[in-house]
Amino acid sequence: MQVGAVALPEIFPVLEGQMVPIEEVPKLVEEGKLQNERTASLERKYDQFRQEFTVVYRKTLALSRELATE
Repeated sequence: MQVGAVALPEIFPVLEGQMVPIEEVPKLVEEGKLQNERTASLERKYDQFRQEFTVVYRKTLALSRELATE
């Protein structure tokens, strides 16, 4: 995901073969395309994976900086 001059990694759920931004999931519930139970599960998994991914991403940045310094 592009934020200014920096590209930040993002996680998207895949629904019916399409990547869907997590912010659009409630809209799919309103449209009847997704059930509330599935939404809760998706949001929990998203939060879990996002936290894990953030840790890995920060470690990667630190290693990149260390490599550039050496």
